[in-house]
Amino acid sequence: MGLLTRRSGHRGVPGEERRRRLDGAVASWIAQGWALDNQTADSAVLRRGDEVLLVAVDEAGQISARPLSQ
Repeated sequence: MGLLTRRSGHRGVPGEERRRRLDGAVASWIAQGWALDNQTADSAVLRRGDEVLLVAVDEAGQISARPLSQ
């Protein structure tokens, strides 16, 4: 076990893997007709018509998606 893993029980997913997971999630939304509006290392804003969606990945590598009000 590495120092980062043992220290305070931190078991986060490395940034590169989180980015891959986010990219995969974004690709699946794009395949459903959404367009990428903006993307950072840990989140993306997607748009389809008047709908706006925030897709994010947390430190544990979990993907979440929620609508954004305009």
